[in-house]
Amino acid sequence: ESAGRTFQRIQYPAPGTIITLDPDIPEARQRVLFSAHERSKDHRWTLNGKTLGSASASVAWKPRREKHRLALVDRQGKVLDSVSFEVRGG
Repeated sequence: ESAGRTFQRIQYPAPGTIITLDPDIPEARQRVLFSAHERSKDHRWTLNGKTLGSASASVAWKPRREKHRLALVDRQGKVLDSVSFEVRGG
């Protein structure tokens, strides 16, 4: 790591988080906000290996019931941080 570079980490969700869908909120309106400690246009979000978008902003994702792997990757595709979480309920 170079001295000027901060280590990029996922802020939310934390590893092992279980997200429960709220039966009182219409499923189409439920969102999970992915956020990182440092926002960077040079990094992107991937979920289960598919690109979600730039990590320059938080991503509002429509939750699906299953286990997921969220990662922050750099321009070269190197994983900077990743977490596993699960969506249940509804």
